[in-house]
Amino acid sequence: MNADAKRWRACVWLRERVRQWHSARGYAEARDFQRPFSRDWEKLLETAGLTSAEARNQAFRDARALQAVALVDLRTERYRPYQIERVLVPFAAEVRLRDLFSDELPGKPDVNFDPLRSRGRLNLAF
Repeated sequence: MNADAKRWRACVWLRERVRQWHSARGYAEARDFQRPFSRDWEKLLETAGLTSAEARNQAFRDARALQAVALVDLRTERYRPYQIERVLVPFAAEVRLRDLFSDELPGKPDVNFDPLRSRGRLNLAF
């Protein structure tokens, strides 16, 4: 794993972002959607527990660096390029993010899995 990958894996808000994205989209292909997955920046920071000014400034710097390597896309407020409004996961970055956090994401479900057969018998007692 290269130094950048370690840095991105340590990024608290990116980890939260990937968790939200994966729970919403799972292993669906990017072509199955018309819009990239996005979330409000302020809510994302709050969910990730980044409330101090120092943590928020570091998150802002990380967001700009992640945008530079095309792992996220940032939407800023009109006439305020220093204020992030939304963070998007570009379709092209979905595979890279899935690979980056592969050990933290649940495995791809088996399409042939039948929960009734896996138990051996069906228990209908209430």
